[in-house]
Amino acid sequence: RVGTVAKIRQSVKNDGSIHLLCECRARASVIDYRRTGKIATATLIAKEISLADNGGVRGEAYCRKLLDALEEMLEFVGNASSAIRSEASNMVDPSLLCDFIASAVLVRQADKQAILEEFDPFDRCELLISVLKSECDLMRYEHEIQEKARGRIVQGQREYYLREQLKIIEDELYTDLVPYLEND
Repeated sequence: RVGTVAKIRQSVKNDGSIHLLCECRARASVIDYRRTGKIATATLIAKEISLADNGGVRGEAYCRKLLDALEEMLEFVGNASSAIRSEASNMVDPSLLCDFIASAVLVRQADKQAILEEFDPFDRCELLISVLKSECDLMRYEHEIQEKARGRIVQGQREYYLREQLKIIEDELYTDLVPYLEND
């Protein structure tokens, strides 16, 4: 498995759980994992691929593609999108931008893990762009389904309202006609 080597910046105990704020140092592959009582230890190989000059023109192109894919994704998100958009737009390293977007907007843990396991920055960008496009397609279909359901509900409510109006009109007409019918 692949994970991250991180420095714990802050820990907060809350209702029996511990929340950690960590600073990632590097990606790492687990070679060996041991548990002795409550203590776990692991042997790792830390791997880090850095891009000279943020990947140059190719890195800048990937940043643009990532920001475009993020923008499309944020159309579906809502309130948190402005903070994410602001933070992402200030990043120039495609590797860091990719990791930030993955952690900020991806929902499925398997997708996050797949991004984490990709060490090459450009391959990671390609993978994330693909995942974001798939996620956008999924959210677009969900939105279409919601709109169709909403339309059917509105149509059903409209029909019910009109049926009730018709019943009231029929009752009123019948009530108004009863005296005339009794006289005949």
